[in-house]
Amino acid sequence: MNLFHSNLLRIISIIAVIIIHTTYASQKQFSKDLNFYSLDFLYVLLNQIARFSVPVFVILSGYGLTAKYQTVKLEFKEFYKIRFFKIGIPFIFWTFIILLFKRNFIIDINFLKDFIYYLSITGVDYHFYFFIIILQCYIVFPFLFNINNKIILFMLFIFQIFTYTPTDKILLYFNFTYYSFPSTFLFSWLFYFYFGIYLKRNENTILPYIKKNLLFCYFIFIISFFLMIGEYIYYTIQKIQFYNFDHFHRYSVLFYSLSFFFIYFYLTSNLKKKIFNEFWINKLSHLTFPIYIFHTQFLRLLDTKLFPFVFIKTLLLIFLCFSFFYYMDFITNKINKKYIKIFRILIGL
Repeated sequence: MNLFHSNLLRIISIIAVIIIHTTYASQKQFSKDLNFYSLDFLYVLLNQIARFSVPVFVILSGYGLTAKYQTVKLEFKEFYKIRFFKIGIPFIFWTFIILLFKRNFIIDINFLKDFIYYLSITGVDYHFYFFIIILQCYIVFPFLFNINNKIILFMLFIFQIFTYTPTDKILLYFNFTYYSFPSTFLFSWLFYFYFGIYLKRNENTILPYIKKNLLFCYFIFIISFFLMIGEYIYYTIQKIQFYNFDHFHRYSVLFYSLSFFFIYFYLTSNLKKKIFNEFWINKLSHLTFPIYIFHTQFLRLLDTKLFPFVFIKTLLLIFLCFSFFYYMDFITNKINKKYIKIFRILIGL
């Protein structure tokens, strides 16, 4: 998979993240009335279709870093410095700012406790958990980069399965105690990250294997999608609040995301002509990180005016996010001032 197609997948994935968040209200409504002939159920389906997004982002992180450091020497100090400035500083800064507003600008010992908790466990906003996951992956990347071992890949897969549902239900059924892991637990995501590393290092041997088993990939993709929908409907009918089961830590999402990635990887590897303009794909891909940081704030503004109009709200949010950060990038890139460079770091540009 070349840079163009990985950038295109980043854009597809950030749009999928936006869809997940704009359809949240429809999930709540569907869980109340269980109307399968409503637009709310259609948006539930869209929400589940978009579940590949965050796993694919993690895979692409491992894949992209490996592609870079196969041609550039990996210096530990320089690597951590770059990642801290690119990801760590915006995460710390916006966690502080959002928490400051949440606590009415009162800074005390509880503020500091919450600050540490949000930086290490959950994230101060509902999507900030991703920062914690990716920073943990960056910490271990230099140690995983030179390990090209499918046994390690398999072991990480087992660890990931152990932290995913329905492992908890299976163990509890047999009266085994199960510890519930936070959503940012490293071993709930490390398989995806190392899978990206392993794939990049072995793509010439893996690609023929995917080609040979492409029909099986399509089969897993379809079955896992219907499993996602089935478990969603089952738990909703059981009157279990959807946010207690509708998360990324599910077997169904794991196999759905992997099969989606395999299919995309194979199909794009056989494309001789680029479907979209390479300049714009690379440019828009650069905007996915600031969009991830701020899209929920744009969404909150749109929710005040367009709460029932999910489809319009989703399209408008996608347009606003890409347009705003395109022009923000364009304007700030022309100003060679130190404070502008700091501003660009803070907003993820």
